[in-house]
Amino acid sequence: MASRTYSERVIVLRKTRLREADLVVTMLAEDGRQVRAVAKGALKPSGSFASRLELYAESDVLLVEGRSLDIVKEARLVNAHEKLRFEYARSICAAPMVELLAIATQDELPVAHLFAMTRVALDALERASEERVPLVMTAFLLKASSVLGFRPSLDTCAECGRERGSREYPAWVSHAAGGVLCLDCASRQEAVVLPAATIGWVNWLIYSTFEQITNEENLPPSPRDLMGFAQAWIREHIGELRSLAFVMAEFAGGAR
Repeated sequence: MASRTYSERVIVLRKTRLREADLVVTMLAEDGRQVRAVAKGALKPSGSFASRLELYAESDVLLVEGRSLDIVKEARLVNAHEKLRFEYARSICAAPMVELLAIATQDELPVAHLFAMTRVALDALERASEERVPLVMTAFLLKASSVLGFRPSLDTCAECGRERGSREYPAWVSHAAGGVLCLDCASRQEAVVLPAATIGWVNWLIYSTFEQITNEENLPPSPRDLMGFAQAWIREHIGELRSLAFVMAEFAGGAR
């Protein structure tokens, strides 16, 4: 019986060498599922997949079901996102975005809105001014975590639901508990005190559009603090992002 053939609009998240000239390509499908498939001959200079299945690229692919992994038969490039591979700051900030998707998505679990948000975020990362590039990355990490079911509670106590007090004062935060804590709950949890400004900027990044983020005139005084929040949050609820640790080190002195 002939194997089933099907098509997908995808964004390439990861490429792993399988054989001398073959790759296993991890992709985000349009419905938010993860798709893994073999691209035979993809590493050959003359191969038809070389430029169509690059990291961060958006492509239309034709796939054939296989026994363990499906096989890429055809690929048509939709958006190469070349800047994300060839400009250093954009490249290192794109890496944690796709790493998060590669470890958090599953092949049988669609996630509504995730593909559309990723497409918009990659476009924003390409066109943003260099000083806003880490901000776009951080916004995506927080938004994607929220869409995947891990939205931090920043307005009410994550434990008892009590309304947070004045937004002008620092607040207790527990990543393990799920966000800000009132004083009573903080006394029973492992929590840290974060400045009100940090919590406010994190909340703004989650709920603002990427257009607003790329056009905002006022930038946070310490983008690295926001990256640190995202790093700790994702480490607690999803897993360690090695590429994000590298970005944190690169931007140790603030956005470049």
